Amino acid sequence: STVTEFMPSLVATVTVSTMACWINEGRYWQAHETLEAVWLPAPYPLRLFYYALIKLAVGLLHLERENMAGARRQLQAAVDFLEPFLPRFHGLRTDLLLDDARARLEIANGGSAAPCVPLRIRWEEHAST
Repeated sequence: STVTEFMPSLVATVTVSTMACWINEGRYWQAHETLEAVWLPAPYPLRLFYYALIKLAVGLLHLERENMAGARRQLQAAVDFLEPFLPRFHGLRTDLLLDDARARLEIANGGSAAPCVPLRIRWEEHAST
């Protein structure tokens, strides 16, 4: 394995990690901007994964601003594009993320009046050796 073979994985991990920090802090615009610069040149399937996360960030921003039509559109796209990456991708717990995205979509659809607790992106736990 060479350094150049390792770099795309490292860049993906750093990008997803940075975006996750922004989402977890409720800084959806920054999360969107973090991914916007890298998603188009990214190879498949990473490109589609980034696209799903961009849609999620934008959907959460719309939800925060009470733009329910925008939130529904963006969150539905996020749900649709996250499904192929279950249950984990690049160390991210996409199964839990998808559950959270669906819960936000339900709120945007008017199906839940429950208070929206901040979405938390979680990583898979590694067993210590």
